[in-house]
Amino acid sequence: MKRLTNSFSVCILFIAYFFSKQAAAQTNYNTYYGNLHAHSAYSDGNKENANATPTDNYTYAHTALCFDFLGISEHNHFSSTNNPGMLLPLYALGIQQAQAYTNTHPGFVALFGMEWGVISNGGHVVLYGIDSLIGWEILSTGNNYDIFVAKSDYQGPSGLFQQIVNRKNANAFATLAHPNSIDYDNLFYGTYNTIADSAVVGVAVESGPAFSTDTTYTDAPTNMSFLLYYMQALAKGYHVGPTIDHDNHYMTFGKTNTSRLAILAKQLNKTSILEAMRKRRFFATQDCDTKLMLSINQEDMGSIANGSLVPTITVTASDPTSPSAVPAITIMKGIPGSGTLATSLVTSNGSTLNYMDTSLYAGNEAYYYADVTINGKRSISAPIWYRRLPGTNSISTSQTMDWDVACVNPIVGDALQLSWSLAYPSHFTLEVFNTLGQCLYQLPVSLDASSTT
Repeated sequence: MKRLTNSFSVCILFIAYFFSKQAAAQTNYNTYYGNLHAHSAYSDGNKENANATPTDNYTYAHTALCFDFLGISEHNHFSSTNNPGMLLPLYALGIQQAQAYTNTHPGFVALFGMEWGVISNGGHVVLYGIDSLIGWEILSTGNNYDIFVAKSDYQGPSGLFQQIVNRKNANAFATLAHPNSIDYDNLFYGTYNTIADSAVVGVAVESGPAFSTDTTYTDAPTNMSFLLYYMQALAKGYHVGPTIDHDNHYMTFGKTNTSRLAILAKQLNKTSILEAMRKRRFFATQDCDTKLMLSINQEDMGSIANGSLVPTITVTASDPTSPSAVPAITIMKGIPGSGTLATSLVTSNGSTLNYMDTSLYAGNEAYYYADVTINGKRSISAPIWYRRLPGTNSISTSQTMDWDVACVNPIVGDALQLSWSLAYPSHFTLEVFNTLGQCLYQLPVSLDASSTT
């Protein structure tokens, strides 16, 4: 037995898990690339052509490189025609055009949503999954909304976030666009809000350039300019993933640069895209074909999970158009609700990184996300939140386990013995903890059916 030299008395925790050989692996997803923040002439986009329609924009975007979906998120209010000019009938028309384009163009998903709020008092929220205009205006023609939410009311009992939560079973979700620190009713500096956490699935880490006219894929936005806000939101306790927005206001959809929102989904259709966003199964990438997967104990990217096992984090990354490029993978770790930004847990060069975080003790929770650079282009995954549960013996009646513990400090030689008999091939983890809950020794074991000491 390995010598343990901790100065405290030692107790033993034996955790056993048994899996069939047919244990389910992580679901295989396809990666789809696109953008969910753009505008048409129905609000304040298509500035070079006030007569352009969402259909025109979907048609253009469909010709962009590595571009599988486009969401047009119109401003939800009216100031003047095209500045912004959203009117209730136009919102319904946009919904119809998006569905019609998707139905007639396999291999591309057209979405229509809204960018809710005003910059001067509250901030902008990108919203999908609600086919009704949410607003506050009463115009000469009548109400300019289907659902009333007072201007700049994000966190109130009838506010925007509550309206989204009321409809989340239909995969309604919000992401925060180009956020400032006091936006959204002081979401960052105020008290953690469970309703906001349930409504918001993403925060833009990069945006724009909103008014670019470039169509040569060379006009990149400021590098990860909102990453700090995203990290602060995670530290606050919000369960959000990173997005990249283009915020197009000209006919440039998908062609201004190569940055993309990448979504992991089983199929390329509206339902799968919205469901993946709702579950935070996405990552932000500056390269439009980077592949990135993150899992913890077979839990998918974006999951909120728990288990008694030590979290085993697996990251895979590649750039299919540059197969010889070596990814630099960093696993970031943070404590939700701590107010402390996530820090690097481990860094490695290669296409795969496996890491077992033995520092996460039973009863504690952490979130982990991948920060990957390939050929100078950066990609950031949504996290996985993992709570470590107290260990228990999960042994069926057909299996027995006996242990003989002599609490000698330090433990030397054969002073500690464990014996067990296994009826089936099994996998388990042996861990030794001190009375402070610190893991002093860990041994993953895979055994055939046998008796062992």
